[in-house]
Parts: sequence; C-alpha cells; structure tokens
Amino acid sequence: AIFITGFVTPVFADFYENTKFKGDLRLRYQTQEETDKETRSRERIRFRFGFETEITEQLKVVAGLASGGDDPRSTNETMDDNFSTKGIALDLAYFEWKPSDPVKLTLGKFGKPSNYLTLAKDLLFDGDINFEGQHIWLGGEVAPDVEIYAQGGIFWLDEYSSTEDDPFMFPIQAGISGKADAIKYKLAVAYYSFTNLEGNSFYEGGGTNTVDDDEGLVYDYNSYGLTGVIEYGFAGGDGKDYMFKVGGEYIKNDDVSEDGYLILAAIGSKKIKDPGTWQVAVNYRELEKDAWLDIFPDSDAFSGKTDIKGYEFIVEYAVAKNVILGLDYYDIQRISSDKDQQVLQLDCVIKF
Repeated sequence: AIFITGFVTPVFADFYENTKFKGDLRLRYQTQEETDKETRSRERIRFRFGFETEITEQLKVVAGLASGGDDPRSTNETMDDNFSTKGIALDLAYFEWKPSDPVKLTLGKFGKPSNYLTLAKDLLFDGDINFEGQHIWLGGEVAPDVEIYAQGGIFWLDEYSSTEDDPFMFPIQAGISGKADAIKYKLAVAYYSFTNLEGNSFYEGGGTNTVDDDEGLVYDYNSYGLTGVIEYGFAGGDGKDYMFKVGGEYIKNDDVSEDGYLILAAIGSKKIKDPGTWQVAVNYRELEKDAWLDIFPDSDAFSGKTDIKGYEFIVEYAVAKNVILGLDYYDIQRISSDKDQQVLQLDCVIKF
C-alpha cells in the first residue's frame, strides 16, 4: 500500500497530467489502373496511436505505433488473406530537447518529413516516411512576424554488418517565414548530401533510378532544392476562416543534369476538423529518372517511381467533428514511355 500510494500513484498522475494521447483510423477503398495490367481494387485500413509527454519544460518524449509492415512509405494494411490479423509496428520513438529558444534537437525515429524540412508537398518524400537519426533546428525572429531559420540532420539510410560504408543523408536547409496582414509565406533553399549511395541498392526503391547490374546505383544523388509557399487567409460569407494557397518545389541532382518540380494550389477551410469544413487541391509534378532517389517519393504517384509526370486532385470534407471524407485521384504517366497509371482513393478518416 505504501508503495502504491507513495510512488506509483504520484508518478502516474504526473505522467497523465503531462501527456497527450492521439490517434487516427483510416478506411480506404482504392482502385488502380495501369497500362498493360489488370485493374486492381482493394480495401485498406490504417491505424495509428501514440503519445507525447513533457519531461521538463525543455524536454519531451514522443512514441507511436502504427499498422503496416516494414515498408517505410506506407502504414496501410490490405484487407486480404482470409481475415488474417494485421501487423502493428513501432512508428515513432524520439525525444525533443530545447536547451534554449533558438535551438531544438530531435533524436530517434521522428515524425513526417514536413515537420523537419520545409516542403511544398510529397514530391521528394512520402508523407508516411519517418526520418531516423538526428535533427537540429536553429531560428528566431529578425523582425515582427518574420523568422529566419536553418535546419539539418544526420539521417541513417541503412546499416551493414560487413562494411563500414553505411549510407547516410545529410540535409541542410535555410529559410524565411512570416506573415503580413492576411498573407503567410515560406521560402527555403536546401542541399541534400548523401554518402555511399553509388554502388548501393535498396529493396524499397521504385526500380527507376539508373543502376549498373553488377554494382548498384550509378549516382550519389547530391541535390539542390528550392521550396516556396504563399497562403492568403480570408473570412467567408458564413463567418468562418478560409484560405487560398499556392506553392512549389524544385529539385536538381548535382550528379547528373536531371531535375524535378511540383506546383500546387489549394482553397478551402484553414483546418479540416469541424463539421462542414473542406478543402480542394490540385498539384502537377514532373520528376526525371535520376532527379532524386526513388526510395522516397509519394508511393501513390505511379507506385513511388521517378521518371513520372502528372496530376493529383484532392477533395476533403468533414461530415462531423474529426470525421473526414476524402477523395484523392492520381493521373500519372511515365516520362520515358507511353505507360500511365490512374489511382482513385476514397477515404474515411476518424481522428481522436
């Protein structure tokens, strides 16, 4: 009794008070048509649950579980195999430390790419990827509502027992963000440095990068990037907050004269949460064969390949608080051939 009341209860009470739990469930119906292949239809499910807890004012720990297997670009599970059970795996496990106002350090397996790099969308990184390694952010206000920042990291790509030539990614990005009246903006430049990619191979790849059959990848994919996003906020006739956003992303492989870009536009509610809130968006992307490493891009845009071009259309609508219906349609073609792929996804997402 002394142990329970004197130790367990206070410790648990502190943990509960300083901890936030969150999760989501997504049900998806998906059809996929591709040149020279049969139409594929399937139902998929995704479940994620996690928490973040504040240890001190400067330190917090975040952890989360998600459905799916070992695919870094997807936490979906297909409804198949005669009602088989589905896998749950470690999706997040990291700590974030803020030793001072302009500095933030993150170590472990941390969240989606757009939380740690300024990105317009998923031209470079699928939204389900969670980086692994170390990330540092430095920044602060230089004028009212104007912030400059720099961020970078050491991200592990793989680890080999037979050699010391493990592949890494070292992203470095500097940017400016701010707002002026109803306008918010972000502009950032980046350099993505890789080590030990040339001669390597990854099973998660899209199979489109140039390879030597005996040696693996031909290039190291050191690349320059540019990102810009502008958002205009306005009040609708119903008194609710709305926005119109345009943006873009550009990438160029320093090792070969190939590049890629994405442009986007979106309009709708600032947040899709309350009943009746909505957004409509469209983007167009082109990504040449060796413009970028093919283990990273959006896995729904021609199965995550490079050497692609095409459109994506998105519609989202909240039918109840934290219950969102979505439609996502991809019409993507291969640049070097006449092959194309169309993917239609109908989603119901419940957040809690």
